Amino acid sequence: MLVPSAAVSQMSRKQGATIGAFVVALGVILWTLVGGMRATDPARTERLLELLEDDNPEMRLAAAASLAAVDTPQVVQGLGVALGDPDRRVGASAAWALWRLGRRDMATQAFERSLVGEDQTARLAAVTALRRLEDRATATLLVRALGDRSPGVRTEAALGLIRINHQAGFDSLERSLSDLRPNHRVAAARALSHVDDPRAVTIARRQSQGDDVAAAALAEAVLLHWGEADGALPALTRALQSAPDAVRASVCDALGHLSSGGPPPAPLLAALAAGTLGASADVACKRAVGRMGSGARRD
Repeated sequence: MLVPSAAVSQMSRKQGATIGAFVVALGVILWTLVGGMRATDPARTERLLELLEDDNPEMRLAAAASLAAVDTPQVVQGLGVALGDPDRRVGASAAWALWRLGRRDMATQAFERSLVGEDQTARLAAVTALRRLEDRATATLLVRALGDRSPGVRTEAALGLIRINHQAGFDSLERSLSDLRPNHRVAAARALSHVDDPRAVTIARRQSQGDDVAAAALAEAVLLHWGEADGALPALTRALQSAPDAVRASVCDALGHLSSGGPPPAPLLAALAAGTLGASADVACKRAVGRMGSGARRD
C-alpha cells in the first residue's frame, strides 16, 4: 500500500478511530435491538428513531444507516430531519438511507446541497455515501464531484464511479497522476493501487512512460503493488532524489515493497543517510527499512 504524506497519514488514523467508534456504536445498536430488547419490529424502529437524537454522533450515524431497512412514514420523517444533523456524516448517512428506501428526490437534494457547500467534511461524507450506494443512478452526482478542489473528494468520487464501471472514474485518476499538486498525484496513485481492474494497470503502464518523474514514479509504485516490478527501480530512484516530499513518501514505501524479503535497496539507504528527505518521506523510508527487519535504520 502506498504511504501518503504526514497529513494524509494523520487523516487516515483519525478515520480509523472514527470507523472503530462507528463499529462499536453499531454493535451497541445490534445488541440492543436483537439481543437486549427482543421486542417487536415497531419497538425496534422506535428505538432507532430515538437514537437519531442521541448525544453521541456515532450512535446517530449507526441509527441512520440501520433505518435504511425500515420503510415507514415515521422513518422517512426522522431521516428527513437527520439530513440537517450538525455532524455532516450523519446527514450523509440519512441521505444514503433515504436513497435505499426509494426516496431518491429527498436524497438527491441533500447530496446536491452538500456537494456545492464550502464544508469539505460535508462534501467528502456525501461522496462517500454515494460510493457506498454502488448505484449507476449516482453517476451524475459523482461526475460532478470529480471537479472538487479537494483531492480526497475527487478520489472518492472516482472510486465510486469505478465501482459502477464508469470510465470517467479511471479517466479522472489518470489525469490526477499528472496533476501539478503532489497531494493529488499521491491520492490518485493510492486509489489506483487498490482498484481491482486491469484498467488500473493499463493507466499505470502508460503513465510510467511519461516525462514527469514524479508521475512516472507513482505509476511504477502502482505497478509494484500489482507485482510488476521490472524496470521500476530507476524511476523510483530519480523521484526519490527530486520529487516533492509527498511523492517521495510514496516512493519510499514502494521501494520497501520492491525489496520485500531482502536487504533495503541502496537508493533508500542513501536517501536516509543524506538527511535531505522531508518529514513525511523520512518517516516513510524509516518505516520501509524497519519492515524489512534489516537493522539498517538511520536515525
